[in-house]
Amino acid sequence: MFKLMTLIATIPNSLNDVAYNDIIKKIWLITSYLKDEVGLKINLVVAQGGRKPQLIVMDEVIDLNDNVDFIIEKITSKLTYDVGDREFLNKVAVALKSKFS
Repeated sequence: MFKLMTLIATIPNSLNDVAYNDIIKKIWLITSYLKDEVGLKINLVVAQGGRKPQLIVMDEVIDLNDNVDFIIEKITSKLTYDVGDREFLNKVAVALKSKFS
């Protein structure tokens, strides 16, 4: 059974091409990890605007300038508080352990 998660990314118009590409790659890595390793179905919305690149996940704003591992850890730790399905929680725990060991 897949859990659905919506991610909203905001990317400032003022970024140069290199920084823009780096942020897009980071978003892709995050969504791929959440889909492939955690088993989430991801809805991704990307919008231009704001002062800095951000990711909005489950009512939390995460700075996309942080490293990918930190962002994934923040998202997956939030899942443990929001999901009551023990089988899903075990899958999240295994994915986290394999990512950070």
